[in-house]
Amino acid sequence: MEARVLTGNRFSRVLKSGGARPRFLRKAELEGQWVQTLPSLIRLPEPFPIFNADEDAVVTWGYPVHRSEGMIRLRTQIERQIGRELKYIQLERPDQDDRRKVVASREAVTASLEGAFLNAMLNDYGRSLVEVFIMSLSGDIQKLIGAVPRFLTKNPGGGLENDVAVRQLASMFGSQILKAAAQAGDRIRKLSDAPVRGDSSALFDLMCRDPLLLVEENVPSDSERLAFLLPSRSHGDTGALLALSRTVGTRFAEIMQRRPEWRGMVRHTCGADFDPTGADAALEPAFLDLISDVGLSLDLALDDESISQLRKLGLRLKGLELVAVLRAGVQAVDGDAEGGWKMKLGRRMTPIAPSTRPFDFAAHGVIDSAVFRFGLIYDLTNFTTVFEEVRKAGRVAEEKALQFMYVFQSRTEEIRVARRLTFEKFMGDGAFFSARRATRILAAACEIQQAYDRLRHEGFPFDKGLRIAVNAAEYRLLPMRGTDEGAPTYEFFGHGIVELARLTTGKSIREVAQIAELFVHAGYDPDEVDAFLRPLIEARVKKTDKARRPYAVVLDAQGELINEGIVVTTAFVEVLGQELGACPLWEGETDGLRWLIFNADPAGETMLPVGLRLLGVVRLKGLAPVELVEALVWPPKGSPPRRLKETFELVDALRRVGGAGSLDVDGENLEEPRMISDDLVVVSFTEPTG
Repeated sequence: MEARVLTGNRFSRVLKSGGARPRFLRKAELEGQWVQTLPSLIRLPEPFPIFNADEDAVVTWGYPVHRSEGMIRLRTQIERQIGRELKYIQLERPDQDDRRKVVASREAVTASLEGAFLNAMLNDYGRSLVEVFIMSLSGDIQKLIGAVPRFLTKNPGGGLENDVAVRQLASMFGSQILKAAAQAGDRIRKLSDAPVRGDSSALFDLMCRDPLLLVEENVPSDSERLAFLLPSRSHGDTGALLALSRTVGTRFAEIMQRRPEWRGMVRHTCGADFDPTGADAALEPAFLDLISDVGLSLDLALDDESISQLRKLGLRLKGLELVAVLRAGVQAVDGDAEGGWKMKLGRRMTPIAPSTRPFDFAAHGVIDSAVFRFGLIYDLTNFTTVFEEVRKAGRVAEEKALQFMYVFQSRTEEIRVARRLTFEKFMGDGAFFSARRATRILAAACEIQQAYDRLRHEGFPFDKGLRIAVNAAEYRLLPMRGTDEGAPTYEFFGHGIVELARLTTGKSIREVAQIAELFVHAGYDPDEVDAFLRPLIEARVKKTDKARRPYAVVLDAQGELINEGIVVTTAFVEVLGQELGACPLWEGETDGLRWLIFNADPAGETMLPVGLRLLGVVRLKGLAPVELVEALVWPPKGSPPRRLKETFELVDALRRVGGAGSLDVDGENLEEPRMISDDLVVVSFTEPTG
């Protein structure tokens, strides 16, 4: 658990990015040691990287929260309650009706908060949604309460009485938050008969039982203000303890004048940034441990009870400061007219990555599970059959196959890292990867195929072929609980992964073959059936000859997908074209087919020429018809490709080169072949006579 927090360094990015240096947290704690100092706050959520619109740079770190209609309604409801509470406070003689209206308003707000907590708890899956909501909610309340003093103009008592009213208002909201969370937990227990995790109690305690962070944005530097907003409970009288800490600092300064060697010992124990003579010296637990261990507590007039109370107050102040700094990382995110996201950075609204998934605690799922990604699946052909043959050949053959597989997986991992793909999971003898860039995932697919080809020539036992599919689709992310509840994993599911799996294996409904079988069984002549269905087959198939290449994708005579190479969807090619922009295009020919060629790695040191050709439309099992394209690493041998002189969109150029209005190298239209509409529908029925 600790390693998860410390290795990511996400917390330190936010903790060290604040303007003012924290008063109570030491440098080492800002860099991650707070986990050991404040283990009860281990559930605090890691800040997220928020990318720019191009998704190539992190603009800030924090917690994006969507200002949805539901979240705006909740904030407005809280704001109106504050107004009612202020009016009630300023009434000279409130009656029962006034009291009833205020109570009804409180109950309505509590019910709304309960709904938001219910959403967070039901969808948590170890993602610390409850903690993010508490930080976001407390930040909104703090901003609203911060504007209260200027409305208390009728209070004749002035400043102090106004401060008391503000503190009471904050305490009331703290109680409402605790009540709403408790009621949401009770509802979940009744629904599922399962215990609700209770390890948010430390954060609830800091945020709700003390009014400090509901009134102030940060821990105040003024000791009187701090004592006023941090009531005495478990740690004793706050004001008296702050005064005692100042006294300890003064006395320790006198000790160091007599014994200067103490400075080095304190620096070693508490860090170079700690001042043992300052007003907050006795609020540092490490310093209290040191003076207790060496027997200086009596010289500083500290008994065991005082040390215990100072330690509790010091830890509480560190926790409050930690949460306050992290809470500043809550970023309000708005949607734009194009369906993207924007947030305020500095003084201006800035577009951010469209793949951002902000929290919306007014929505049932809190986080939209839909993400747009580029996916890649590879699969070794006939793996099970080959593996059985290897197993029967004996232990030596098995070990050799294992070594080759290790080399293949290692090379694949190198490609993944270089192309910045995300490994999602193994799928049988293959694997599933995702990426945010089309060029990266296509280049990775080509390089994986090249790595496999080299190994196959070196004796790789699994030499029957490698099938690769690439798409651009909407995926759904399902959070999964692991052994470490603090580190949830996400499982891809939905249309995108189903499409990839079907493209890899070539599974389809074989509709043309089934129609043909139906006609033949009904007594029609097979030749007549073939002639009747030929227009449908030709409309869907852009190539009828079998490929002579070692890695090829074809549609058979019935329009069924046979994938032994790299297949991509036209939807992927469209996004790829947008990503590439205006780029050089070539037309080439190999295996008797015409290809559109481009550089799939424009940012690389060397060119990665890739050819594309239209395959046709297939109907994969359980999915709507999809148009497919074959991708091929352009062979270095053969006639060189010819550059197209006109500039086209990638998909448009692909269709022209593939036959739908092809262009020659001079940019002139070739004769357009007769095309059968892809909308051709064949309807069959059986007469009552059979």
